[in-house]
Amino acid sequence: MGYLTSYTVKVEERLGVERIGYHDNYEGLVFRIVYENHHRRIWLETRKRTFEPSIILTQLRELGVVDAILLSPIYGEEWGSLQPLIAMHSRLTALDVQGYVRIGLDPVSSRGAIHIVHGSSDEIVGGLPVHYTVITDGPGEIRLEKWGRVYHKMMPRGGVLRDPTGAGDGFTAALLYHLLEGYPLEDAVEMASEAVYSLLPEVHREIWIEECNRIVKLV
Repeated sequence: MGYLTSYTVKVEERLGVERIGYHDNYEGLVFRIVYENHHRRIWLETRKRTFEPSIILTQLRELGVVDAILLSPIYGEEWGSLQPLIAMHSRLTALDVQGYVRIGLDPVSSRGAIHIVHGSSDEIVGGLPVHYTVITDGPGEIRLEKWGRVYHKMMPRGGVLRDPTGAGDGFTAALLYHLLEGYPLEDAVEMASEAVYSLLPEVHREIWIEECNRIVKLV
């Protein structure tokens, strides 16, 4: 967490999410996002910084074995070394691939370490060596793969999001939650798509309020 991204942490706290981790003395990962003709262009505006794996592993050892871990780097903070390590501390491990794909890394570095992978249709173009892969396409069709082969297709619940920023991470987190509640993968995917459509606009609203508060304080 950098000093520019600390405002998002405040929003998470208001929504009941307690974040562990560590603060780094730099800006944090901040992007500029532009929408043009239904397409999104993204630029990294700040410096890229990698995780310090030893700190993360120390925190995991203090927690013991947890129910689930979502590994979701944004822009190359993690190079694949954490995947097999965090899997030892979790009963269910999920991976969102965007932070690997954006800088050209192989999204799955260790076969068998990750239970379920999520990515968009332009991020996952071939079968992955994991038990389950969930491939989304915005409001379009969702494909489920098992060991790299499509076995089920469905349409998401809800409509088109005005701003899909954060939808991928929100979807994977909601998917994990419903899997831990005992739902089959197909049902958990449907409910996760509905949760994102229902909750993401509220998260954006809270972030906007926090950003306005920051600007007022600066003025």
